[in-house]
Amino acid sequence: DVFAGTIIDNIKVTVPIADAISLSAAHASMFPTEDNQITATATKKDLPITAEGIEWSVLDASNKPIIDGSVTIDGTGLMKASAMAPEGIVTVQAKTATATATVPIEIKSSEIFKMQNIGVNEDGDKVVKLYVKKLLAYDDDVVFVMAFYDENHALKEVRTLKGYGSYYTNIGEDNVNEVTVDWAIPSGFDKTTGEAKVFIWTAF
Repeated sequence: DVFAGTIIDNIKVTVPIADAISLSAAHASMFPTEDNQITATATKKDLPITAEGIEWSVLDASNKPIIDGSVTIDGTGLMKASAMAPEGIVTVQAKTATATATVPIEIKSSEIFKMQNIGVNEDGDKVVKLYVKKLLAYDDDVVFVMAFYDENHALKEVRTLKGYGSYYTNIGEDNVNEVTVDWAIPSGFDKTTGEAKVFIWTAF
């Protein structure tokens, strides 16, 4: 029932849907372990509106989502590069139901050490050598990490070796240091479809 003196307003609430979005980054490049805020701007018929329902992702050089945790982005657009983030260009992508935008971000190298090659034993089931360039004088902690990924880019196993920069005396782009390791290659690891990456962590 509607009582005398009652006023009724019919109110229709419409949430505008963006027909375009654009992205801007606080920094066009970043180093591993750093954060970078990505901001999405949404418009409808060239008028700014609030960006709703954005799905964020970070893509590798093959335009595949990075799912190994080396580079991540949350629902606010905060991008994080872990110590395992590889050097190179990645693409941040923001998608709504009606629009997509991307922005390239360069992850720079902060290398003191640069990985050159690996050596395996005759049976092919162990990594026994790392061939590493030491680019700068550095005597403190260093950790060598080898990560094994399956065909879906999911991390399977990790091997580590801790040492000190003072162990490796050949310095410069033209010199190589041999690092002896004893790392078993995971059982079932397929060298043709899987991937192994070496990371070198220092105190910097």
